[in-house]
Amino acid sequence: KSFSAGNDLVDFLNAKPGEVGEAANFIKAIYAFPKVVVAAVQGNAVGVGTTMLLHMDMVVASDDAKFITPFADLGAVPEAGSAKLLPDWLGYQRAARMLLLGEPMLAQEAFEAGLIAKVVSREELQATARGWAATLAKKPPKALRESKRLMRQAISKPLQDVLEEDLALFGEMLQGDEAKAVLAAMVNKGKG
Repeated sequence: KSFSAGNDLVDFLNAKPGEVGEAANFIKAIYAFPKVVVAAVQGNAVGVGTTMLLHMDMVVASDDAKFITPFADLGAVPEAGSAKLLPDWLGYQRAARMLLLGEPMLAQEAFEAGLIAKVVSREELQATARGWAATLAKKPPKALRESKRLMRQAISKPLQDVLEEDLALFGEMLQGDEAKAVLAAMVNKGKG
């Protein structure tokens, strides 16, 4: 099992100019959600499967998790604020390996880089995430909301600008000849 295979390539091919789709709305909803969001990742987290995690508050991953951002390979650009957040959090060079080369980041490296909070075995994954959720549920809700708001405040203003720009550019790039050719080839290969 994997956390996410990313967006549907057929949806990218059929997207109209300026349309960014449900994934963009989902990212914005996660970003704006006032409560603490916990994620448990196993296997591959491809594209939006990785970038959505940048907007979650606590991420635990199984030791076999891989974080994959193939945007350049698809003829697109980084999405969901990842062009700002990954260089800020990982450093430019490490982010470039992910976003420009499309190199996957393994769970242990993601933990060491601060991208995720903890690495556990697959067997411990759900129990760890549920344990965190149970601990959070016992805390005063307003204190958690305000703590989250304060933590996010440092990055939120510039990030809002980045989110709007990259979402618009992401949709524009999907309309380009490069993306259409790559996506069509991938979809046709999958049919064969």
